[in-house]
Amino acid sequence: MLNRAAYSNLVYDCIKGIRDPEYPFSLEDLFVIKKEKISLNLSEQTIKVEFEPTIPHCNNASLIGLMIKTKLIRSFPQRFKVERFACQENHR
Repeated sequence: MLNRAAYSNLVYDCIKGIRDPEYPFSLEDLFVIKKEKISLNLSEQTIKVEFEPTIPHCNNASLIGLMIKTKLIRSFPQRFKVERFACQENHR
C-alpha cells in the first residue's frame, strides 16, 4: 500500500509538466505547484491541489486551475472528485 506522500507524488507527476499560459515554462519550473500542497484521499476519493499563481491577482489563475482539473480528470478514475484552489498568500 502506498503512503500519503507517494499518492501526492503521483498527482504531482501528473500535473508538473503543464505549461503556464503566459510563460514558456511548466508549472513545476515556475513553482506554481508544490508537492506539499497536493493530497489524494482514497477514503473520501478526492484529489486536492493548492497552487500559487506567478503573480498576485493573476489573470490566468482560473485557466491554470482548469488545466490542472482537466489533466487530473483525464488521468485518474472518474470516482475521484478534483478540487483545486489558488493560493494568494506567499508570492515571490
